[in-house]
Amino acid sequence: MTNKKYPFDFNTMKFQGTPLQQAGGLLRTIKMLGDIEDAPRVIPATLTRLLSNVEQLGFTKDQLRKLLNSKGVDAKNIGGSLDKSVCRANNNDEDAGFADYFVIHDTSYLLDNGETFAPEFINTSKWLKNWLENNSGDTHIFITRNGRSKTQNDYTTPFRATRFEMENIGSEGDEIHKGRFLHHELIQPRLPARGVADAQAPVPGFTPEQYTLLALCYLSASLRRGQWLIPVLHGVLDLEFGDHDDPQNFDLNAWDTTIDQLLKAMANPSTSNATLKSKLFKNDPTLQKVARRELLLVATGGMVSGIDLVQDALNLLGATNPDLLIAVGSNRGSFGPRTKAAIVAFQKLQSITLDGKVGAQTILKLDALLPTS
Repeated sequence: MTNKKYPFDFNTMKFQGTPLQQAGGLLRTIKMLGDIEDAPRVIPATLTRLLSNVEQLGFTKDQLRKLLNSKGVDAKNIGGSLDKSVCRANNNDEDAGFADYFVIHDTSYLLDNGETFAPEFINTSKWLKNWLENNSGDTHIFITRNGRSKTQNDYTTPFRATRFEMENIGSEGDEIHKGRFLHHELIQPRLPARGVADAQAPVPGFTPEQYTLLALCYLSASLRRGQWLIPVLHGVLDLEFGDHDDPQNFDLNAWDTTIDQLLKAMANPSTSNATLKSKLFKNDPTLQKVARRELLLVATGGMVSGIDLVQDALNLLGATNPDLLIAVGSNRGSFGPRTKAAIVAFQKLQSITLDGKVGAQTILKLDALLPTS
């Protein structure tokens, strides 16, 4: 591998080729210690469709707002208000174009002695780097492994977060790339390998929760741009400045599938008029909102409205499947790890998305198994 940089055209201030060709060159797989394939990446089906016609978004602001509500995600945590545009290039020069590139990074942290890549550690709040307050720096968005995000800088804010932007300035001055790229940091642990302190990343590299939030960021940023942004991996962007391995083990196919699922959910909200019918659920307004995709219940470790009835339902079904039992006691109504584990066990039995959250699909499956009178 020679790790060729992808050519940038200083006349157009864009990378060379069509948006789809650019994505093929800028999403090349990044391996340990920064080895990057020279051959263009084969772009999966959904991104191929979107980048073949970047001006055709295919969804509205109202549809995205409803989707965010159904996922329990506030736009302020994924780049800011949907009513605002993204930043402009050349440090928000009013005569410059809007941001075109959606950069994917990892923020990597070396684990302490004795710590491992065990999912029950690195993908939960037990690992302190999954606490948002423990992450800061030059980016637009941070996304933790346990499905939380924060806006470090609104998408309206231009700044540089790569050496390409800061050093490869061409002839137009030192702010020429400021605002051309939007930046997203996925939290990732590392361990020593090949004599390098933080060379090894876990496999899989990122969690489904991270891919979901990153996909929601992509939808939000593209809506605010008015066309589909071109995805870029940080290590490929900075090839001429060293051997970056950032992000390592990024699963482009998993992210593509997630984007597709979210687009389908917006286009076909099949459960928007759903009504819960079981005796246990039918009179609870919170769970009815969940069924209509207006609300998503997520594990917070504290009290969550509606989760008490979900716990009751799982305990009822647990009479024939002990994996569903939750010994809640005085903690009834608290959505913590035990409840999340029981929900995942139920989702596995029903062959639905294993995310430990109570959304429309999960509540409707539960409702169908409960007595109606």
